[in-house]
Amino acid sequence: MVNEEAFLGLTSLRELELERNALSTLKVGALSQLPSLRVVRLEGNPWVCNCNFANLFAWLTENSHKLPNGVEGMECSLPMDGRRVSLTQLSKDSFRECQATLTLTDLLIIIFSGISVSVVAIMTSFFLASTVHCFQRWSKGTKGDEEESEE
Repeated sequence: MVNEEAFLGLTSLRELELERNALSTLKVGALSQLPSLRVVRLEGNPWVCNCNFANLFAWLTENSHKLPNGVEGMECSLPMDGRRVSLTQLSKDSFRECQATLTLTDLLIIIFSGISVSVVAIMTSFFLASTVHCFQRWSKGTKGDEEESEE
């Protein structure tokens, strides 16, 4: 694993060799901190073609000129069956389902919003029921006063 801040401050780094390091994933943030990077070697790592790999795949295809062999020399394994696939066989559409996934934060916001709306609906219903009850009591009191004044 390479920490996202591993290359922080190495603005003059031109060549990065991470081939054959048993990396299954790499955060793009680690690479995007290297403005002078001209060559990056990532072949021979057991990349996993999952949603965590989607951003790295996008970076690799956009920066294939920095890869000595392009993406041709790279493979990743499919999470379901472990079958190795060349990155040349993949496209951005291969990771389409990753764009629709919700994070834990998204799920918590949805749950909190649902609970909040429910509480507000209950409070509003209680307020309306109390208001209707008060008007009914007031109207009965007004009718009783009118009947007494008629007698």
